[in-house]
Amino acid sequence: MKKTILFFLLLALASTSYDKNYRGINKLSGNWYLKSIERNGVSEDMNILKIKLKSTYDVGDSWFGYYYEDNVTSSGLPVNIKYDLQIEISNKGKTATFFYNYGSINGWSEVYDILKLKKNALELKAVGEENYYVFER
Repeated sequence: MKKTILFFLLLALASTSYDKNYRGINKLSGNWYLKSIERNGVSEDMNILKIKLKSTYDVGDSWFGYYYEDNVTSSGLPVNIKYDLQIEISNKGKTATFFYNYGSINGWSEVYDILKLKKNALELKAVGEENYYVFER
């Protein structure tokens, strides 16, 4: 009986120490496509801009992969961009920090509130701004 009680006590301790942020990181793995942007109440045409996030792996609260952007300029010339990307989930799964070209001298970061993070839907709001981004798989 004591062994059974000890087992359930250890199981309860293990389940309460489980990091909810890590589950969010698992949902980020895979390919995402930017479906819509709204900046200061103005929606932008997403037929011109194509962005894809592709993961290579995730560890703890960190997601590692690539940011791809496929654009056509107003003159009709194609522009293809690829950055190394690290995403850190914090604030109990409510905040995501994107580190572009992490580890390089010309890297930069952006911070977003996570409005929705589900298997096939990701909605972000830029911290301190009225900019919203909706991604789908």
